[in-house]
Amino acid sequence: MTHDETPRQHETASKRGMASKVGRTSYRVANVLMPLGEITGLGKLAARSLGHTARRVARLREGIRQEKQTQLTFEEAVAASGRTEAQLGRKFLHLKRLWWVATLAGALITPLLLVMIVLAAHTLPGVTLIRALTFVLIFAAITAIAATRVVISQFRRWQLATRRLTPEDRGTFADFRRETDWLAQCLTPF
Repeated sequence: MTHDETPRQHETASKRGMASKVGRTSYRVANVLMPLGEITGLGKLAARSLGHTARRVARLREGIRQEKQTQLTFEEAVAASGRTEAQLGRKFLHLKRLWWVATLAGALITPLLLVMIVLAAHTLPGVTLIRALTFVLIFAAITAIAATRVVISQFRRWQLATRRLTPEDRGTFADFRRETDWLAQCLTPF
């Protein structure tokens, strides 16, 4: 205790020092059990990433809004592609077949892999089982993406065949689904 300190001030400073030591010790113990520093860093990184994503979404919305204002006619869209209608038809048929084969392969591999995992589950260690199930999910996702690409290619082929592109021409995906047997068309590679 210094000359200028009263006993009461010394006692208060001592309590603050003790509370500070308890706080630091508690943080260190908690940091051993839960990596608080890393969690804080991840939180800051996630917040920054969310900010970037929000800005990208805003730019995307603006781009979509501008695109809707500058909707091309069918002839303008074909001319902008730099290909003839016949070339575009062949391109979309080729893409449909490519994605159809990828979808078929995924549709065969995914259940086969799942059956193999189920049959061998009792002999696999937990980590290997989790990895195998992760691969099943990845194959299922790839199959779903490929199937979506088949539908998109068939939709583009329909737009070429009907020469309809804009909502005013009734050339939207909803029109495609309503006017055709789109599922049957997507299930065949032709």
